Amino acid sequence: MSKCDLRIDILGTSLTISADEEPEYLDLLLDKYQSAVENVQRKTGLKDPLKTAILTGFLLCDELEKAGKAAVNDNDPLEAEQLTLGMISRLDEIVTPPTVVKLQNTVKNYEWGSAELLPAFTGQKNLSRVPWAEIWLELPSSNSNYEKLPFLFKMLAAEKPLSIQVHPNHEQARDGFERENREGIPLDAPNRNYKDPSGKNEIFCALSPFIALCGFREPWEISSFMEILSILPAQNEEALKTNMDGLILALKGEDPLKTFLGGLYCLDNEVFKALALSIKSQISILKNDFPEYKNTWELCVYLSSLYPEDPCILAPFFLNIVELNPGELMYIPAGVLHSYIKGMGIELMNVSDNVVRGGLTAKYVDKEEKLKLINFSEYKPDIMPAPAPETMRHHYFAPIGDFSLSAIQCRENSISCPQTGPSIILITEGAAAMAESGMVLKKGESAFIPPGQNPVFSGTFTAFVAAAPN
Repeated sequence: MSKCDLRIDILGTSLTISADEEPEYLDLLLDKYQSAVENVQRKTGLKDPLKTAILTGFLLCDELEKAGKAAVNDNDPLEAEQLTLGMISRLDEIVTPPTVVKLQNTVKNYEWGSAELLPAFTGQKNLSRVPWAEIWLELPSSNSNYEKLPFLFKMLAAEKPLSIQVHPNHEQARDGFERENREGIPLDAPNRNYKDPSGKNEIFCALSPFIALCGFREPWEISSFMEILSILPAQNEEALKTNMDGLILALKGEDPLKTFLGGLYCLDNEVFKALALSIKSQISILKNDFPEYKNTWELCVYLSSLYPEDPCILAPFFLNIVELNPGELMYIPAGVLHSYIKGMGIELMNVSDNVVRGGLTAKYVDKEEKLKLINFSEYKPDIMPAPAPETMRHHYFAPIGDFSLSAIQCRENSISCPQTGPSIILITEGAAAMAESGMVLKKGESAFIPPGQNPVFSGTFTAFVAAAPN
């Protein structure tokens, strides 16, 4: 007997089965199953297709089991059961479409994190007072129904500065990963720079007032700072002036930023220790004489209190100080030197663990590799504004095609969330209810939205949606 194909359209899902039975028999089974589905929906009020299909299948199995027992008692063959099991064994494949799923997010505890910000934001207690640095919004590894997300979406809270760092582009990451593999450097070795072959671009959106260092200032501005530092009173003023004059000269030559940074890392640690003491002792005068750089002097003193002999205590003089208000966003491409200083926000990036550090850390600093990765051009990130209060949908523009970020502001009504690619929705204010499933997401909670889904959320809430192209 040749196989017959039967197309099934039930609960918004289409699939085709192939079986040896006659078309009339298959049509009869389909009518019975459709009737069973409608009966379950009518009696239970279920609207979720997955729950309806599961319950219908369970009830049909119950009926089949009871019929089988009756047949045994009557000494009759289990014809119905045999036919059904035989047909199931010959199905090509039945795939249940993925649905919106609430995420169980992972807390990351790093020394620079905050014991208060993220616990308070998510409404959780932190009795241990261990710093919560990040909360990763990710699918559980045990869930095989979904493909791996092409981006990493997380909440971040910094109480102390993160290291000055730079990320590779895709080509640099691939080459570096292969090179370190050939050199036999273990993936968990402290001197390993490349943990995977993926580059990293990232965007950051503030949830609280946020301070960061990002991108080189212009050479003339850096030179102006070095001139001020060269005349500060210090224990060895002549040596200090000589070192600062050397950096000023570097800024006037070819490839000024690279030459400057290379020269900075060649200075003795005692130079930075002396500078830290000098700036701290002169802070009142500096803020009075150069009030437009008040934050710069203060940030330098703060960094020097944490790492008094580190070259990057001078980072506020050669990197831009970026201050974000809640809802504002900046884009940090691969190759841009940066550091997060203080505050809370959400970060969206390529899935990569590649970080090459340059300072303000007790971890491994590879000066040579860092100089290879840095884009030595002036870069001051454009601050993308927060959505206006009356805007329901706000798309942040970032010149990258790997992922995107949008904001939703729903006020006592409903809004759909159509996405062609996989996405994650994070609630940052209020609560959002999903009518189809009865799912409720509160502040700090998130859900995964599979490709092609168009869930509708209702309530009064603010949310951010990270998405990848289809």
